[in-house]
Amino acid sequence: MKSKPFPPCCPDSLDDAGEIRRNDWTAFSSLSRMENHWEIKPWPPGTSSFYWYLTFGHDDALASTANACQDALESFPLRPVAVETLHMTLLKVGGFDTVESFVLERVIDNACNALKSVSRFELEVGPLAGSAGAIRFSVAPWSPVLDLVGRLGAAQESEPGLSPVKPGQNMRPHIGIAYSAARQPVAPILDTVAGLRELAPVATVVKDVKLVRLWRTDSAYEWEEKATISLL
Repeated sequence: MKSKPFPPCCPDSLDDAGEIRRNDWTAFSSLSRMENHWEIKPWPPGTSSFYWYLTFGHDDALASTANACQDALESFPLRPVAVETLHMTLLKVGGFDTVESFVLERVIDNACNALKSVSRFELEVGPLAGSAGAIRFSVAPWSPVLDLVGRLGAAQESEPGLSPVKPGQNMRPHIGIAYSAARQPVAPILDTVAGLRELAPVATVVKDVKLVRLWRTDSAYEWEEKATISLL
């Protein structure tokens, strides 16, 4: 089953933090229930895939805010994301069993060339919102993230055996902190999340992009880094 972008519509501005946050919250608060993430996004045992990631496990301020939110939500059937693995998924490259090693190396080389003129940029992470399957932070602005995705997609679109590149308009930048572990009414969770939205957003700097090999075990995602591309 193909997942649809959430929120269904993009914000009116990709750079205005207030508009992005309003759009995220309006979409999340319109839900009547959350679904079991592990059922709506099945992952066959033993499989793994390559993805481009932004990682945030190094940011102590973000980890502290994420921990505070997870603690406040611990009474609900949610599976928290380990703060050292906080991340943003940018783009799928392809399955571990289907991407030839020489193709992967070429993708990395292409991506290095595509990002060689891209500068580091700042994101404001927060406040908290969510989707049908997860609790997650809004991030702003979107434009530099979507620029990365576009460059990475162009760097791999002509290579054989890779996953189709999703249209850029389907991207909804966010950072998840907990996955829904059950089908459950959203109203009690919304009440708690609404209070947590008073926490100030955290400013963080995106310094690099990572290629990871990702797999899922025991209702958790794990990965190993395969390449890191530093931004200017």
